[in-house]
Amino acid sequence: MTANIQYSIAFLVSLASSLSLTRFVGSHARRFGLVDPVDDRKIHTEPIPRLGGVALFCAVGLGIFALCLKSGFQTFPLGRPMFSALLGGAGMFALGLYDDLRPMRARYKLLVQVGIAAAVAVFGIRLTGVTLPFLGEFALGPWSAAIITGVWLVGVSNAFNLIDGLDGLAGGVALLALCALFIVSVLFGHIGAAITTVLLAGAIIGFLRYNFPPASIFLGDSGSLFVGFMLAGVGLVASQKTSGNVSLVIPMVTLGLPILDTALTIVRRFLRLQPIFSPDRGHIHHRLLGRGHSPRNVAFLLYIACALFSTAGAFLAYPADSVVLLVVMLSMMCLVGLALLIQRLGFIEFQELGRLARGSITPRETIGRNVRFREASTRLAELDDVRGIFEALSVVFADEQIPRAEVRLQRWFLSRRPAVVTSDGRGDDELPVWTMSHADTESEGWWEIVLPLVAADERRMGSLVIWEDGQSYAASLSHLHVISEHLRIQLQQKLQLLGWPEAEELARHAELGILPFEKAVGAENTGEFGHRALRPTGSFKDLLGPKRTK
Repeated sequence: MTANIQYSIAFLVSLASSLSLTRFVGSHARRFGLVDPVDDRKIHTEPIPRLGGVALFCAVGLGIFALCLKSGFQTFPLGRPMFSALLGGAGMFALGLYDDLRPMRARYKLLVQVGIAAAVAVFGIRLTGVTLPFLGEFALGPWSAAIITGVWLVGVSNAFNLIDGLDGLAGGVALLALCALFIVSVLFGHIGAAITTVLLAGAIIGFLRYNFPPASIFLGDSGSLFVGFMLAGVGLVASQKTSGNVSLVIPMVTLGLPILDTALTIVRRFLRLQPIFSPDRGHIHHRLLGRGHSPRNVAFLLYIACALFSTAGAFLAYPADSVVLLVVMLSMMCLVGLALLIQRLGFIEFQELGRLARGSITPRETIGRNVRFREASTRLAELDDVRGIFEALSVVFADEQIPRAEVRLQRWFLSRRPAVVTSDGRGDDELPVWTMSHADTESEGWWEIVLPLVAADERRMGSLVIWEDGQSYAASLSHLHVISEHLRIQLQQKLQLLGWPEAEELARHAELGILPFEKAVGAENTGEFGHRALRPTGSFKDLLGPKRTK
């Protein structure tokens, strides 16, 4: 059976199987409630079935069965290296499916992934050396080869799991990478790897019929981990110029987009003092969506980027130094474009890192805190109610490194009545309307820093007050510029725009001397927003009135 016939059988069977199975799995997953729920981090607005990986895995399996049936089951058509990669991919699929049905802790998932990758590295895909452009070949010992292989397999698997946050994105990126790896496999004579790319491509095309924006089914962890692991395995096998000697730069460039997004994610979360596996909305596709692009346009933009990476990876398979030099130059241009992209997309973490490089700030903790303050400023700009403003402040000031924070508003602002000015020219008293406290700041040694909130007509409408330990001011006050120049300005703009709901009721409380919070500090009760706060005489719910729904 010729290679072309094998390619045709593999593609057509996996494509047809995927088209029928994806629809079947989607309808039954919805019937049994196996859906991805809606939350603040997700983009979709209604629950979507998340077991698309089941259809994709079964479609690949049926394609392999058809090839074996055609050959009379005399030999496995993909060869030993790809057989071990498929076994590892099946293990990743099972792990992801279990996580889709019963969510696991990230550390346990990682432990199982390392075990699967180690088994494939030791008993399946064996590397003896690595080839790097302009540097030549480097021999690898058994331990170093196993470590490099394991890290690669686990890293790429999780990279695809992380990038699977937008309709059609992970599938489209995988399809473009498979095209490049097919070319590399054929050039280097790895027919088994080439057939595997065709199997995966057919299954993914059938799946994208239902996953392209707006999606009716998601890959889920079962699909993203399986596809990522298979791409990692195919990349290692396809890029071997000689037995066991892999040109590692080829799959690295080909899979450049998910690797890049994962690297940015790791650095961002490190700077933010967050766990590496904690979810957020800081991926490249989230940033593009935040810039006003539609999900479909974001997918196309990232397809173009992935196509450039895949083309560069395919060109690296040609041995001519001139071609390699051209690819290196293009890669340098891509790095420059990446730097501009980071600046354009507003990655606050890297802006703070730039300030660190210039010597403006020093500790990593300060970077993480500054990032949270600036993100809170961005969130405030999107809010349209006072309740949401104080919820956002409660989150950002939950960090106990800031002992206490308070928002005070002038009575004239709360009641919209003329300000009362005393004989000594001092403005009428301010009323504390929100407080977050982690320490007893009434004792000596605390600095009370008052940042004014000023209305457009230059009248003072209140204050944002924070307390700091005077003995550690050199480190603790390094974030004041962020609070003053970002959070304070956004807070005063929003308060002036929105005013204060139920103003007359609050003004009546003020006239009776009833404040929203007592002056006692250090109360251990849980406040309105789930953090330790000053004990209220009346809750925010009383002051703001019933929560309004749109």
